[in-house]
Amino acid sequence: MDYRSPFELRQQLLEEARASQSTLPPKKWKSKTKGSSGGNGDNCAAPLPRHCSVGKDGSGFMPSTALPDDPTALVREVPGAENIEALNAALEREEAVQRYVEKEKLSVEESAKYIMANGSTMQRISFFGHVREQLVDLPSKGISKVLETLLDSMWAQDPELQCRAPENLLKLVGLLDPNTATKMYDFTKTMLTVQTPEIRVAWCELLLGLIDYLPVSVLQSDLIVLAVNKSEHAQPQDQRELSCKLFGALCQHTASEKVEELILPRALALCQDTNVGVRQRMCQQLCAIAHSLGVEKAKTRVAPDLFELLSDEEQAVSRAAFSCLIDLVEFFGPVYRREKLFPIIKNFISNPPSEVVGLLVGEFGRFLDAIKTDIMSDDDVKLFADFFCAAATRHEEEARRQCAFNFPAVVASLPRTVFATHLSKALLSLSSDSCVAARVSAAAGMHELLPLLHSPTADLLERPFLRLIGDSDTSVRAALVKHINNLLDYFRSELKSSSRVSFFSAVLDALLSWVSEPVVNWHTMQHVMQIVDHYIDSFEERTLTEQVVPRLWEYAKTGATILKADCATLIMHIASRIENFIAKAQMFSRLNSEYGRSSSCYARQTYIYFVSASFRFFSMRCVRERMLECCLELQRDSVTAVRLALARSLPLLSQTLRKSNAGALEEEFTAMVGRLCEDVDEEVQEEAAKYVAGCERRARANTAAPSRFNEEVDSRREKAELAMLEHAKETDKAERRAKLRDLLKSEREKELMELPSPPKGRKPAPPASTAPLPLTRRHGSKLSILPAANTVSLPRIATAKQTPARTMSRKRP
Repeated sequence: MDYRSPFELRQQLLEEARASQSTLPPKKWKSKTKGSSGGNGDNCAAPLPRHCSVGKDGSGFMPSTALPDDPTALVREVPGAENIEALNAALEREEAVQRYVEKEKLSVEESAKYIMANGSTMQRISFFGHVREQLVDLPSKGISKVLETLLDSMWAQDPELQCRAPENLLKLVGLLDPNTATKMYDFTKTMLTVQTPEIRVAWCELLLGLIDYLPVSVLQSDLIVLAVNKSEHAQPQDQRELSCKLFGALCQHTASEKVEELILPRALALCQDTNVGVRQRMCQQLCAIAHSLGVEKAKTRVAPDLFELLSDEEQAVSRAAFSCLIDLVEFFGPVYRREKLFPIIKNFISNPPSEVVGLLVGEFGRFLDAIKTDIMSDDDVKLFADFFCAAATRHEEEARRQCAFNFPAVVASLPRTVFATHLSKALLSLSSDSCVAARVSAAAGMHELLPLLHSPTADLLERPFLRLIGDSDTSVRAALVKHINNLLDYFRSELKSSSRVSFFSAVLDALLSWVSEPVVNWHTMQHVMQIVDHYIDSFEERTLTEQVVPRLWEYAKTGATILKADCATLIMHIASRIENFIAKAQMFSRLNSEYGRSSSCYARQTYIYFVSASFRFFSMRCVRERMLECCLELQRDSVTAVRLALARSLPLLSQTLRKSNAGALEEEFTAMVGRLCEDVDEEVQEEAAKYVAGCERRARANTAAPSRFNEEVDSRREKAELAMLEHAKETDKAERRAKLRDLLKSEREKELMELPSPPKGRKPAPPASTAPLPLTRRHGSKLSILPAANTVSLPRIATAKQTPARTMSRKRP
């Protein structure tokens, strides 16, 4: 019977119930196939028994929670009872072992014996993982005893422990004396004879790590023989690869005569092994063997086989041989390199086999740097440049990625004039490559080109840079941002006049495209703000105010809290550079209305960030006249966080107060401090009390409050802001007049609504003129208490007809 989940079983019951109620003939049940989806009636394995598909009354009704009469249907859903009991028993044994070790306070050696004898496999693995911490303080004899206990039964342990133990034992080799290292080496040799390849490979790494700690006698008498035996063709592949690694490691501890006599013949034989992995491993060790033999013997004994391996049919082998050859370029000396190696490399470059092109491209930068002193003629320069440019446009993505990675090394190795004639085209192609990895490599290495190129090449780097900074992939932009300051500094110094303006305009457009999405990663926004703030003098004012400020304005309201202070600082920095004083005044007015008097508590809290940032770019008078009044209003804010932010900014706001000729603002500020000291929130009280305590302490010491502002700088700023401040004053007056006019108008309309309606038989007086009667000198002055521009129209009221006053003259007697 195949496996069925509870969902499939319930679906089967429902389908069977529906089928029994219908008049259609019963369905023919089929076995559930592997690719079919559970839940349909024809997917069940067998028809249900009759007593399960029909109810007591024979109506065919079956509840969805009923189960079929199959005792094994759900047994496999959860572990069986015996399995649960076994798991519980195992957990109890582990807990008993742990309790015994802790209760008896066993030593490291005793714990090792007890856990290896009674602990579970996971407990043994855990003990191996932490054994180094316990052996650090033990003497050599104690370490030897513990290791002997751990390794005695390793042959019969669980395979998982046998695979994981060498990794932990490798961390102990630095604590071993030669005798203990020899014992571990003997045991490691035994573990190399097991049948499981995974176990052998794990213990091979331990053997390689033991070489530096074994006595020289063991290395020369036993380990060399072991390495030679492991190189036999009858040995498994992993053991032959181990012999290759052993040959390379033993060369560092063996005399050149021994290497030539015992190691070199077997090493050259392994270079011709039928297995690709063995040949590759042996190629990787030829450099160590050559250094051990010496220059002359390496030229005659190693170089011929190395040249032959360059043409191996397997790319992995030829790549390893080519890498080894590059490592030996300096070792062979300039004469041999020019006479033997350089012709071979030129032959590969001029007619590269298809299977070797990837190898050449991958190592191109490294070997070009090694042979750059031998590239003398123009034909040789053109040969290498043409090969690289052709490789940069190949259809293989890996080849193009390698070209982008090696580009700085190629520029450094070839004459500087080659960049303008050949390499700049390759860079432009790689900067817009369809492979993301190629563009990432090009972006990550572009800053390395700056010290290698002459000044006139700035225009050649401009197009690739703009393509990369405007890339749609975030990984490309992230690679470029790491060193973008170096690149932008270079372009700012090298490009002149209109070219620099157009370049930075394109850079700003690219930066804005990074944050054009509805949801922006705050790291991306941080990078954009840092770049704009650092190079703000290179961007046009109109572009900053029309494109950058609106985006920052919205982000300060809804963006990440961690960036709100930086966002406010950048907005105030841009505002300080606005030359039009009217636009600058409007910026402050909008800031007060949309942030300081906003209905959102988050916006009002952000307003304090703007106030703090304004001290860096504006004068004390500007902050006092344009922002302090709004700050005073926030003392009665209903949100604690806003009042707390205000209390924390008291030391900064106090810098704007006038020391002489104090006015209403200073009095209100003092009242605000007292109000915050009596706030309902304790944290607000503490911040206000700190400010008051600081003021009292300075008053007793007769010292002024510390100021971060230079009076000369402040006066210079104030002089530059005079036009803006005067315009702001006039604007505020006009706004107050407009508000008063609207208020009077609304009051007039309210009075008109409250007047009684005229009688029906009487025609109402025509509202020809609603202006009040002019007052004569007898009844009052003609001058109004309101401004002349704001005349108030009052409703006409019928008055009684007045008789002219009688003048009486008295005659003197």
